Amino acid sequence: MSLSAKILAPMLLLIALFAANTLYSAQRLSQALNQLSALQTSLSALPDSFREVRREAEIIEGLFNRWDKLDSEQRARLVPLRFAALNARLSESLIRLEALNYPPSIESLQRQGRSLLATYVQLESEFSQYALEASVELISPQRWSTWLTAVKSLQNRLIRLSNEEVQRQQQTEQEALYSALLFTSLSLILGLSFLIYLSRLIDPIRTLTEGVITFERGDYSHRIAASGSEEFSQLALALNKMGEAIESRDRQLIAEQQQRLEKASLAAAGHLSAQITHELRNPLSSIGLNSELLAEELLELGLQPERERELTQLLREISREIERLKAITEEYLRYARIPPPQLHDIELNQLCADIIDFSRAEALRSRVTLRLDPDPVSRLVRVDSNQLRSALINLIRNSCEALEESGGDVQISIRSGGGEASVKVTDNGPGIAPELAERIFEPFFSTKPQGTGLGLSMVRQLIEAQGGRIALKPSLLNNDFQEVTAGCSFTVYLPLTPLLGSVLQ
Repeated sequence: MSLSAKILAPMLLLIALFAANTLYSAQRLSQALNQLSALQTSLSALPDSFREVRREAEIIEGLFNRWDKLDSEQRARLVPLRFAALNARLSESLIRLEALNYPPSIESLQRQGRSLLATYVQLESEFSQYALEASVELISPQRWSTWLTAVKSLQNRLIRLSNEEVQRQQQTEQEALYSALLFTSLSLILGLSFLIYLSRLIDPIRTLTEGVITFERGDYSHRIAASGSEEFSQLALALNKMGEAIESRDRQLIAEQQQRLEKASLAAAGHLSAQITHELRNPLSSIGLNSELLAEELLELGLQPERERELTQLLREISREIERLKAITEEYLRYARIPPPQLHDIELNQLCADIIDFSRAEALRSRVTLRLDPDPVSRLVRVDSNQLRSALINLIRNSCEALEESGGDVQISIRSGGGEASVKVTDNGPGIAPELAERIFEPFFSTKPQGTGLGLSMVRQLIEAQGGRIALKPSLLNNDFQEVTAGCSFTVYLPLTPLLGSVLQ
């Protein structure tokens, strides 16, 4: 069910319940009010009306009881007068009674009223005749008393009916009130339940809002919990994907910017190196040539042997420093003039074996043992063999220099997988401090007192120019190549040759 349906369905149910409650309560109250109005305007007045009828009938009965004490003139005057008043009261009461159509039990009372009227008409005729003709025998007052009792009975029945109807109307009002209260309470309970349900249903909006605010602050690593309805879960997943995409884009932009800065730095370093080399090569050559001429002049001066040895030693020191400066300028020149790589397919195990054979004599002078751990399945890599050879020799030479005082082991391990091959150069020397490891590939940064800081920077340039990469991490090998925390390890990752993949040794 969609979110809109989950909200709309309870809301429509609540509205329908309120409407039903209102219509039912209004209908019940309207019915009670109509019946009460009818009761007040007609039925409730009938007992009093018939009470007046009884009072007039009782006056006439009193006339009959003292009939002998009245003269003919009083009889002729009082009887018509009292019967006229009784007729008016009786007619009014019976008309009201006949006009009623509620409640259903009123019909029996209407029949009783019509019977009373018929009896009254007969009695009135007889009494009127007797009042005019004194010779006519007076009818028995017992019939009048019987009729009067019937009037009283009708009045009592009307009183009871009126009381019953009043009670019934009160009960109807109470039922309508209780029904209204019940439906209202039920509506309130359902309304509160709907509010709680709605608050829980839209509670994920708060989480989504907090996540969006976090993204707005730039923290795209934050992840929003996918909870609530399907719509909220999908929105949370979409926002998380957006955060991941932006975070990935930022990482890519930072990496690209870092690469551009590094390339600009390398270009500037290369340009500077070229200028330094250009400015130093000619003066150094002149100084070297003059040193050689000065040495020849010393031989011709015929100085004392001891003095001649001292001056010759000084000239040798000068020549040695000149050669060292020439080597530095040559290194600067190589750094500034790294040619584009010429890529060829080469067998990596064989190349590394050749490099170890070439470097073994130099390593032995530093009391370093070189070891090769070849790839079990020989792989072809597409690289510039000369540049890769120069880079690996530089790494081996750095490891040997780190072990120059204490001696040790350097191992070259070759492995492949995932579309690339790795060459790991590991030593068990003193290692590199973590705070320096992050800067080890920067141009002109060196941990050696006499270093130029261009060796590892040039190695990284050579590797990356061939589509590879290089990483540094602390070594986990000791002299027996067992797990320790000393030394360091440079790993060169190179792309395997497409299509060919590998060949057996």
